[in-house]
Amino acid sequence: MVQGNYDYESGARGLRQILQQRGRHPDAIICGNDVMAIGCVDTARHEFGIDVPSKLSVAGFDGVEPSTWLSYNLTTLRQPVQQMAQAAAEMVTSIINNPSAAPEKRVFAAQFIEGGTARLGKITN
Repeated sequence: MVQGNYDYESGARGLRQILQQRGRHPDAIICGNDVMAIGCVDTARHEFGIDVPSKLSVAGFDGVEPSTWLSYNLTTLRQPVQQMAQAAAEMVTSIINNPSAAPEKRVFAAQFIEGGTARLGKITN
């Protein structure tokens, strides 16, 4: 696991760090968001000549619009952003109206988007 800043360069730097630490690429990388995954995919393909997805699977998390672009077709988990924003607004309003209210936590399910950057199914050696 390597840390990043949720930006394109973090995805590129993260892949470089993983390759340096391991001496080879792993089977798969899961990035903290899609922009990092796109940086990882570009670096794998263009800097290291690693074929994504046949040699390296890459997945993101959030489902931003660039993940759907033909050049990426990223495998990702799309977050329900509208539901999350609505819930955040409701929670802030609740705190404003009742400052002594107990903290609240809400959990949302992500939608799996099967893109073209991950080998899915059974992996064989």
